[in-house]
Amino acid sequence: MGIARYRKAPPHAVRISEREVLEAARRIRAAEGAATFGRRERKKALEVHRFGEQIVFALRGAPRSRPLAILDGACGKSHLSFVARLLVLPALGIRARIVGVDEVPQRIATCRRIAGRLELDDMEFHAARLADVALPGPVDVAWALHACGPATDQFLDRAIAAGARWILCVPCCHRRIERGFEEAGVPACGRLRSRLSDVLLDAARFLRLEAAGYRVDAVEFAGGDVTPRNLMLRAERTVCGRPPADAAERLARLARLFPDLAPPGRTLR
Repeated sequence: MGIARYRKAPPHAVRISEREVLEAARRIRAAEGAATFGRRERKKALEVHRFGEQIVFALRGAPRSRPLAILDGACGKSHLSFVARLLVLPALGIRARIVGVDEVPQRIATCRRIAGRLELDDMEFHAARLADVALPGPVDVAWALHACGPATDQFLDRAIAAGARWILCVPCCHRRIERGFEEAGVPACGRLRSRLSDVLLDAARFLRLEAAGYRVDAVEFAGGDVTPRNLMLRAERTVCGRPPADAAERLARLARLFPDLAPPGRTLR
């Protein structure tokens, strides 16, 4: 599948308005203990709104008979999960247990404070590496909004290992590819190589998900005026996607051309 450009909300009966998300974001900000809601917070809320539209689309076929287990990887202050819990999931008729994980203890302390003040006892937060945290059980949904650099790959590894049916991931702060450009004939232009590096890294992640048995799409989930890092990898575990062996072979071929595409500590053959 190719890249689907953001035009409007994906088609679904449920609509979450921008105004509703802004109101929820202000409520979360107040629970954080902040007295202001400025331009930066508004922009973050708009980004969360666009991500929420993708949650609505992805989970349209999710079960309603039981609570879903959701992993928020590299969650930061977890504004996405709080908006999802307060607004998006109830609109879909979905109950959920949300687990947020971040390596920075101060962020997790903030998340716990917000959850406590909003009386959200079905959310829990852990200050840990994604690879180390003990999840309470199987995961249905895994999402990550702007997991920086290697945190994106750690998130994808954990989501795949946990058997998540749905994965929504917006990478950020890509690591730089250094090897392979000369052999491929790419001009020695730092800006061009930097942009190509981002695309190649996300292409490798796309193929890793396919090789793990997911049907994958790449969508521009928001306009560039909301965030320049607006590419989302949207995946659903299914038998209808590209055959895993084919995707794995494609990924190995790509890594032979650009060796830095192999995740740290691994060699793709």
